[in-house]
Amino acid sequence: MRRLWVLALLALLSGLATCASRLDPGRLLHDFDCYLVQLHIHGLSNHNGNRLPASMESHSSEARRCNFDVIWWSDHARIFESYADDIKVRFRNARLNGDTLIFAKKRERALSRFAVTKVGKGCDISIDRASVKIGFTRLEEPCSERAVKIRLASARGKVHTLDFCRPVASGLKVLMWGDFSTLKQANSYLRFKVDLSWHPKGQHHLMWVFSGEKEGRLEVVGDTLASRVLPLDGSKHLITLDVEDLASNLPNGYDNTLSDVVIEFGTHACDPLSVRLDSLAIHSDRPQGENQYGLVEELARRYASNYGVTEYVGVELGLFHTPLLPHMNAFLPDSTRTFYDMKIWRGMKRPDWVELIHAKGGLVSFNHPFGASLRPRHAPLDTIPLDASPRRMWRSGRKVSESDFWRVAKPLLEHKALGADILEVGYLFRATGSLEDHLRLWDLALANGIKLVGDGVSDSHGGRWEPNMVPGDFATWIWARSKDADDIIQALRHGRVAFGDPFYWKGRFAFGIDNTLMGDTLHAQGSGKARAWILMDPPRSDVIVRLIQIEMRKAHDLSFVRQDTIRTHFDSIDVEKIVPSFVRIEVYDLDGNPLIFSNPVFILR
Repeated sequence: MRRLWVLALLALLSGLATCASRLDPGRLLHDFDCYLVQLHIHGLSNHNGNRLPASMESHSSEARRCNFDVIWWSDHARIFESYADDIKVRFRNARLNGDTLIFAKKRERALSRFAVTKVGKGCDISIDRASVKIGFTRLEEPCSERAVKIRLASARGKVHTLDFCRPVASGLKVLMWGDFSTLKQANSYLRFKVDLSWHPKGQHHLMWVFSGEKEGRLEVVGDTLASRVLPLDGSKHLITLDVEDLASNLPNGYDNTLSDVVIEFGTHACDPLSVRLDSLAIHSDRPQGENQYGLVEELARRYASNYGVTEYVGVELGLFHTPLLPHMNAFLPDSTRTFYDMKIWRGMKRPDWVELIHAKGGLVSFNHPFGASLRPRHAPLDTIPLDASPRRMWRSGRKVSESDFWRVAKPLLEHKALGADILEVGYLFRATGSLEDHLRLWDLALANGIKLVGDGVSDSHGGRWEPNMVPGDFATWIWARSKDADDIIQALRHGRVAFGDPFYWKGRFAFGIDNTLMGDTLHAQGSGKARAWILMDPPRSDVIVRLIQIEMRKAHDLSFVRQDTIRTHFDSIDVEKIVPSFVRIEVYDLDGNPLIFSNPVFILR
């Protein structure tokens, strides 16, 4: 009997030692590293979503500067579709409205107008049947340069359409038809300026100057401007600009998309001049989608080597945005990530597309649930400037209206997030929703049994990576065995994920309860308490830590078991395990700025 008691005591002590070791985060996480990842970023399909449309190189450079480990490119599916159809601009129904030449009735984002700028006296522009005429009257008084500049634009005043924003490496050409016979005068010229994407050393520009010079020449100015001077055949009816050929003279010139086109007719004399412009077209010699996809993969490999950031290629599906037709990202492992016909993807029903990604071992994210725009379009803005950053919008205290919240939440709950695995939660402000609105939506989904991994993303189309970047500055920390795509996807699937602001939070972060890591389920027995822990590496005391515990039940409201501010003892926090619930952690600085958020641990009985 004594021997049995000794064995029982040894077993108890062994069990206590095992329990203590399981509560050591270092032991729980020793098989994983914490990687800082940007899961939603745009290179080729920047479509002027930012005033500094980005190249893949510029984003790679920014990622290295900000110490990111992984970029997962999520260019729009549209960039991988065929560009077999030219963009044609005809002037049959053109009309002149002040300084704007409107030549078609199209939707707001379509290429639909010329913005006209006149330089000097005696410049005129008129419409004659199906053509536009640009004229310079004779001036008796001495004059310097006179010019008419016309810029392709949209109803919003800038080119903002994926159709226009074609990759240079698709074999891009700009074609122009008209009567340019009078330009053979020695003092006359025709100049094209094409703006492309931004690179670490600035935006790439191309220039073609047709003039009275007898021989052509190429000029490359630094790393950002390539110019070609060409003799002008005054009788030529068609002018072809080989964008790809000229861009190849710039460093990484293939890593560009068309951004703006400016056409300038001018003269350095006082003599009269008349030019007729009939039509324009944007053409791709290699329109196949697999050509563009292959380029993105090639550039991802090149920049991964050059900048030391691991890069993978995904895709964002969806051109329109409603709760039942959201933008969704596909993340595929290395073993199954191959090119698919994007037209087939877009033609598939949404559940079939999600099922296809899952069958390939991939994951699907439900993107920016409150809309793709950067701010409310119909809400009163008071004194907030139109170009206010998401951080300023968040600080304003604005939240989505209750009716708009349920316009998004109701179908998401009823259709189980359309089968998505991930929800983009980490936005300070996006469309009509604040960070608090995104957290509420996520909590409702979790409480109703829809297990969505929360992540934080930027969805940036250009510009510097910084606290005021748009659409957002959040990112995702992923605990994975390696930076291999399969391991990253596996970690995402298990929810070993935190998200937050990488410009305010530096270091590693994890959360668990007993021996259960965030994203997993603790199967509780009895009515006692469990021990939660928070890993902050390096440790921080200048933070506000909130523990959120919510009951899991099907309802349209949230039943909070606990909402506490945790002051100390982050390595041992008592948590109730009476009811099925989930627990997650929020961390803010002392000024209330959001820092980092955990994914939840689920407690089931």
